[in-house]
Amino acid sequence: MPLVSVIIPCYNIGEYLDEAVDSILQQSFQDFEIIIVNDGSTDEYTNKLLSDYKKPKTIIFSTKNQGLPATRNYGIEHSNSKYICCLDADDKYAPEFLEKSVKVLEKDKNEFLGFVTTWVQTFGDEEFIIETSNYDPARLGFQNVIHVASLFRKKCWKEVKGYKCNLSGYQDWDFWISIISKGYKWKCIQECLFYYRIRENSMIKGSDKKRLELIEQIIINNKDFYKKNVKEIILKCCNDMMFMDNKRKENYIYIKKLENAINEKDVHIKMIESLVEKLKHENNNLKMKKYNFKNKFNYKLIKILNKIFIR
Repeated sequence: MPLVSVIIPCYNIGEYLDEAVDSILQQSFQDFEIIIVNDGSTDEYTNKLLSDYKKPKTIIFSTKNQGLPATRNYGIEHSNSKYICCLDADDKYAPEFLEKSVKVLEKDKNEFLGFVTTWVQTFGDEEFIIETSNYDPARLGFQNVIHVASLFRKKCWKEVKGYKCNLSGYQDWDFWISIISKGYKWKCIQECLFYYRIRENSMIKGSDKKRLELIEQIIINNKDFYKKNVKEIILKCCNDMMFMDNKRKENYIYIKKLENAINEKDVHIKMIESLVEKLKHENNNLKMKKYNFKNKFNYKLIKILNKIFIR
């Protein structure tokens, strides 16, 4: 029985599949299996490739098209390992990803950690580094600071009953929150061990266009988590949104006033609005004119959290 199963859902992007699989086969850690699930592809090239795909340690399943979360769940159900990671067919791992990630979870004998993430190097249409986060549940509540292909315990997947299928995007974000809701933590390896391909028409770009709608569903899926962490989430949202230069003493005072308002169950949205207006008035320059706070995602998310949990 392998220690790790790498699940690769594949829908019509067979042109990238060999790169993904080869990046796993070239790992410095070799105790793994690869499970590719052809999710009802309609692309002739992808279907022909997978009809006779012969790579070491690789198993192929074919299903009718059921979408990404259900396809991941299908692959995990057919896995035989303690640890799981889900690699999309157009992405890649660095050679030491499994070795270093497995080491972190294996050292955690009490199994406090549900998963381990790494920094991300993008490639393809754009190249930059994404520095994902160590354990910070409040930040995870409004920003997905865990990459999609992080290594997790299969027992966690069972506890949360897998990836939820009522989302058309950000299913991995919802998944990480659901694990944290069970009391698990995570750790970040501060090295770029995951390569995320940026390409035209990728799924993440479609998800970003309906970001607010999706996070509303994530909140509904994880109400206990948001209820427990709502004050911290709102404060971090505000800090990110309004106080770009939070070294200034007056900005610190604003944050403290806001915190007090939340603690007193006050209608703090009005305070947020007044602070926005004050900042816009005090910083009447070109940069500030371009920065319309009320159109920003964080501001809209705060209003949703306020409506559901505070008032």
